[in-house]
Amino acid sequence: MHLHHLATLATVAGSAAALLSAPVLSQESPDRYPSRPITFIMPFTAGGATDIENRPYAEEASKLLGKPVVLDFKPGNPARIGYAVVAKGAPDGYTIISASDSISLIAILEKNLPYDPVKDLQPVTVMTKWTTVMISSPMFPARNAKEMIAYARANPPGKLNWADSVANGSGHLEALYINSLLGITGTHIHYKGNSQSMLDMSEGRVDLTTTRMLPALPDIRAGRRKALAVLTAERSPLLPDVPTLRESDPALRNFEGNSWVGVMTTSGIPPAILKKLSDTFMKVAKSPANAKLKAEQGGAPWGSTPEEFQKMLDTQLGRWREVVNKFNIKPED
Repeated sequence: MHLHHLATLATVAGSAAALLSAPVLSQESPDRYPSRPITFIMPFTAGGATDIENRPYAEEASKLLGKPVVLDFKPGNPARIGYAVVAKGAPDGYTIISASDSISLIAILEKNLPYDPVKDLQPVTVMTKWTTVMISSPMFPARNAKEMIAYARANPPGKLNWADSVANGSGHLEALYINSLLGITGTHIHYKGNSQSMLDMSEGRVDLTTTRMLPALPDIRAGRRKALAVLTAERSPLLPDVPTLRESDPALRNFEGNSWVGVMTTSGIPPAILKKLSDTFMKVAKSPANAKLKAEQGGAPWGSTPEEFQKMLDTQLGRWREVVNKFNIKPED
């Protein structure tokens, strides 16, 4: 056999092998999608806040898509269980996940993952931004964030005590970021849960913390906590007299801090199917019923495009990388 025939056979064999080893992409026409149920992964246990928030989303999306959107609970380390299932799944639009702002921290602080959180997950839609509020003990001398900043600057570094739920969690890193922008130094106290930190705050052992608005509202309205600022770009209708953090100091003029809940899927999904998924969940997020409910709970429905979602992620990733590098925070195994 001539050499060029051998070369041709080798090329054909190599191409066939490459085709066999390549991932099988969905051949389904976007017009037919979805033709079967969609799995909606919840990276936490059934009955919790993630379940309660996402179940109505799944029910409304099912109606719009004409196929069931089925909740699938995968509790445990979200980085290694829930997100991993989606990241390593088929890019066909049949597996989605309830994502939160924790994904930005996972991308930076978790190492040795079997996938790349940035490259292997595709943003679909941010459903809701939740308002975060900075609260303090009634005994803390500052009445608002502007006075809190003045207090921190007037006292020795570390005098201001700042509680958060876990070391290197979003609350901790956000506090470090705010301190960094302001040029102040706080003492960061890490708690395993809110109950002990709230008790310590009531007794004056802790000055302040940041938390979602909804669970804090009863204590704020009853005078058991002071609301120093909201971390959103605009004031909250539920606390119209409480300033935003960005109003409090020129160094914070571009600051915005939110927790959010959204939908992500596997990277490489066909664009037309991604658009159908995104359009569907955007409609759910912006529905009058959801908008009313979220407003009552201290949230703001968004219904972002995938591009807007990605831009927000990029901003968060940049912020956390800056904090991690500045404070020499090490990734976790």
